[in-house]
Amino acid sequence: MNQLERYRNMHLWMVIPFLIVFLGFARSYFFNLGNVSWPQHLHGASATLWYVLLIVQPYLITRRKDYISHKKLGLIGILIAGMVAGTAFNIIPGNLENVAKYTEADFFSPNFAYAATLLDLLMVSGFIVCVLIAMIKAKDLYQHTGWILASAFIIIAAASTRLYAVAAFMFTDNVTFKIAAVPAMTISVLITAFYFYKFSSLKHPAFYVFLLANLPAFFVDTIGSNPAWRQLADSIFK
Repeated sequence: MNQLERYRNMHLWMVIPFLIVFLGFARSYFFNLGNVSWPQHLHGASATLWYVLLIVQPYLITRRKDYISHKKLGLIGILIAGMVAGTAFNIIPGNLENVAKYTEADFFSPNFAYAATLLDLLMVSGFIVCVLIAMIKAKDLYQHTGWILASAFIIIAAASTRLYAVAAFMFTDNVTFKIAAVPAMTISVLITAFYFYKFSSLKHPAFYVFLLANLPAFFVDTIGSNPAWRQLADSIFK
């Protein structure tokens, strides 16, 4: 069987992470474009373009056999990925901007704010690693695909947590980001594991990078209440 046959419908499957991101940020960004800052616009636009590329690129290879366009878009994708990461780092301090006004009973609690700061830092750093290695391994289909997959899912936690919280509000008012973090991340891990099983391997190193970057979501209170981390985060991001 042709090696590319495994990825024949990958472009269709990549619509799912795009939809998770769109629905997760629909209320706070996509349906609220007039009330967000330019840094948020740059981040939203570049992240959207990145997920569009993740749909277009496998289509060009598996269906069109258009390697030239794939390579050109790959070079553009490096610039887009850099903008995604750069603007994300710029937004991270916003987690702690008004943290003193919150209590642990609030939708956005102090513990979650500090845990989310570490989570965002690890996710964006992991995203950079995934893109860089995917670029280096561009000629190795197995390695390249795995690292590109990880780049799609490693930064999806922010969207999946928001999406889970919105869905949970349909059944109960007792929802906070802290409560939503564990089930949302559990679902994200299961979805990501399925994608790696289908298009790569659960033994691929990129899958472990994904797990490592998203691990803090399972320990919100432990990380968020840690005095040493709070002091370090304040010194860096405040």
